[in-house]
Amino acid sequence: MKQIKYIPDGENDLERLMAAMDNLGSQNFDMLDEEGFEDKELAGAFNKMLRGILEQNNRFLMRINDAQIRVADNTSVKDLIEQVKAQKKPIENMKQASEYLRVHAQENEAKQIELIALSKQAESTLKPLMLQLKAGQNDVAYQQADSDEQLYDTLEQVEEFLKLLKKISQDLYHQEDIKSTFFDAFDEGIGELLSNYDELLENCFQNGYRLYRINRDIDNARNDMYRTNSKVSWIDSTKVFAVDHLTLTWRLYNNIIEYEHLKITQLNNPDRCKFGLWCRAIEDERVKKSQELKDAYEAHEKLHDHAVACYVAKEASDIQTAMNEFETTLEMWKKYAESLERLSELMRQNNISEETEVWVFKQ
Repeated sequence: MKQIKYIPDGENDLERLMAAMDNLGSQNFDMLDEEGFEDKELAGAFNKMLRGILEQNNRFLMRINDAQIRVADNTSVKDLIEQVKAQKKPIENMKQASEYLRVHAQENEAKQIELIALSKQAESTLKPLMLQLKAGQNDVAYQQADSDEQLYDTLEQVEEFLKLLKKISQDLYHQEDIKSTFFDAFDEGIGELLSNYDELLENCFQNGYRLYRINRDIDNARNDMYRTNSKVSWIDSTKVFAVDHLTLTWRLYNNIIEYEHLKITQLNNPDRCKFGLWCRAIEDERVKKSQELKDAYEAHEKLHDHAVACYVAKEASDIQTAMNEFETTLEMWKKYAESLERLSELMRQNNISEETEVWVFKQ
């Protein structure tokens, strides 16, 4: 923490102390220069109080930062939405199958109507023949034994065939009733499935949006604390940077499913994000020239490159490419986070930076 003199031309210690108190109200947590005070004990007490405030703020910030890792990772919502979406394909396939069967059923219906007509025509043709044969039983010319047996056989065959034709006609009519009932029930069932699917998908999106809003509120509070109410160490900063970019990566997904609409300027200037500014401000040669920092910087650049590609694809309504770029950005984040951890380890080994102990809240 740097030390500065507040109002160096102030008349007395009290005025300097009051100026420092005003700075606290403006979120300025710089220490007092105890050498500039006549009452060094007073300045020391103020600095001690300030260190205590900063220590508590740092711990709280890092606890929020640690929690944000789990909140920012929206995998559960993404997986649930994709699982629900996957159910639509079988339903649509069933609907297409129903339409296909209905078309062919209509074709068969036309053929069946033709067959019914032919059956009735055959029946109307055979009935007079049957009556004629029956009348012939009384004709003397048909009283011979062989002729009688042949006549009876013919009559029985005609009667059986007429019964068969009538049964065919009845069966065909019955089949039409069954088909009509089946298709009506089938279409109604598919309609209910599609309605339930739409409702379930909407619920998934709504619940996901609520989680998104919670995530944004927590992240905004985390960023406010980082900028104004804390003085975190370099190692702490690397943890903040990792969460920053995990959050950014999942905001790409939120942008794809239209929970929010990002701006290209939030993605295409990596040198202006917290990590980029921090890198350029490093003066310690052990860190500045290290391979660990170089690896982190390169991973950071690639992460932003894929984030921009994801954004551009979404703006072009190429959702599949946008999703692919999102997945690639997520993979790049993992490499970035790993490189930051190696950088933190370098600083631990060289005693370059302290590390804030993260509070663990009781369940």
